[in-house]
Amino acid sequence: MFYNDNNTIKLPLNRKKSEWSFDCENNSVTTIKNIIDKNWSIYVNKFNYIMFTYENIFFQKVNFKGKGFKIRVKKLKKFIIFMFGHSHRKNMFIGKANFRRLTKYRYILKSKHKYQLFETATTISNVRPLNIYTKRGLRKSKQFVFKRRGKKSTYI
Repeated sequence: MFYNDNNTIKLPLNRKKSEWSFDCENNSVTTIKNIIDKNWSIYVNKFNYIMFTYENIFFQKVNFKGKGFKIRVKKLKKFIIFMFGHSHRKNMFIGKANFRRLTKYRYILKSKHKYQLFETATTISNVRPLNIYTKRGLRKSKQFVFKRRGKKSTYI
């Protein structure tokens, strides 16, 4: 059931009334015909994805660590300014995603488009990838981080 009065969904179904029926109790459309197209599973998966993203919002968290590292957000123009030292100043356009600050070193991206959201999160984390020795840089939350030991003489 949809709770949004502003949006409507139109389905391209056959016009023959003998093939389709509408169940009022379940608010569902069912087919009577038993012939299934070989691409039917692809259509069903895409339709389920569209219906799932109709009301849901996806989010991805981005963390960073490092002395002197800053991120500034221009909300009106949807730009992120990364200040990771004087030689690494970069600007990035985030598009349809909303970028919001949670804490000093943690930000959150929100969007209705799942794949575009994960693409922007990976491009943000690739601006300054983690240093495996010091763990400084950008990363997505729940990303596996391996800290590498220093010289062999320090831990023997």
